[in-house]
Amino acid sequence: MRKTIYIIIGVLSFIVILIIATAPNSEKPIVKTIEVKKGKIEKHIRISGQIVPEQEVVIKSRISGILDEIFVKVGQKVKAGDALAKIKLIADPRTVEQAKAAVQNSEIIFESEKINFNRVKLLFQNNYIPKKEFEDAQTNFRLKQSELEATRSLLEILRKGYKSGNQEFSDIVKATASGTVLELPLKKGTSVIERNNFNDGSTIASIANLDKFHFYSAVSEQDILFLKTGMELTISVNALHKNLKAKLIEISPKAHLENGMATFKIIAEVIDSPEIKLSGFTAMADILVATDTTSIVLAERNLLFEKDSAFAEIASEKGIEKRYVSTGISDGVFISITKGLSPGEQVVVQ
Repeated sequence: MRKTIYIIIGVLSFIVILIIATAPNSEKPIVKTIEVKKGKIEKHIRISGQIVPEQEVVIKSRISGILDEIFVKVGQKVKAGDALAKIKLIADPRTVEQAKAAVQNSEIIFESEKINFNRVKLLFQNNYIPKKEFEDAQTNFRLKQSELEATRSLLEILRKGYKSGNQEFSDIVKATASGTVLELPLKKGTSVIERNNFNDGSTIASIANLDKFHFYSAVSEQDILFLKTGMELTISVNALHKNLKAKLIEISPKAHLENGMATFKIIAEVIDSPEIKLSGFTAMADILVATDTTSIVLAERNLLFEKDSAFAEIASEKGIEKRYVSTGISDGVFISITKGLSPGEQVVVQ
């Protein structure tokens, strides 16, 4: 009898538990929603770059040798044509001996021509020969004299490395543009390699105009399609605690592969740069590339992204509906919804 009672109690307990577990929940799940509405959204592109002078000239040497003298200092202003440095030519002994022999031959020829010229001159003065013969002898004399001077100059250059008292000789490296000396990479006594078709040559100095500057940067392939020449940039220079205005003047049509990503080089002209008197500041540029004032604006975190599609959960009296939406521009936090939502609808906060 007692065993039967225990069995009945167990069955009744099981039935009660089953009824409680399967009973419908009268309370609806609590969800947080937000009412969607139209707004304004702007897309900005922010890129890092460098501010450098608009015109920077690198000065090379036209001859090889030793840097014998430097006439300027870093930061000094120079004009086109000013002497920057002197190069001492270093010749091998064989070339020097050949130059000495050439001088000796020229001296012998010159002395012979000099004797002949003096003889013709005396004959002309006594009216024994015509003027034409005298002029021919005078021309030959001057040619031999010029050849002698040229061979002596060459020998002096080979021996000393430069020609005394001749500032027009190519051993003097001159500025090809006016500006400020930015860099003198070589020290006195350093070997110098000439610039030619097979070698860039040694850099003697770099000169730049510090009155006009450009902003150089590289833009990713995802952002380059938003840019076009003429756009305005706001450039922030942290070192100067200044914001500068600039104008986009050049976009490279060819991409360069950097770390597996294609980038396009851009150049912007800095419009107001009175505070910049140094080259190479790093800067951050902000470019407004798109504005939308007619679409629904929603926080991106409230959307569901599946593969290449975006969805929003809409709350209504019928329940929660998952709906596909078309998206527009984004500022990184908010995104515009161009299709799929209407003002006043309630979107579930994710």
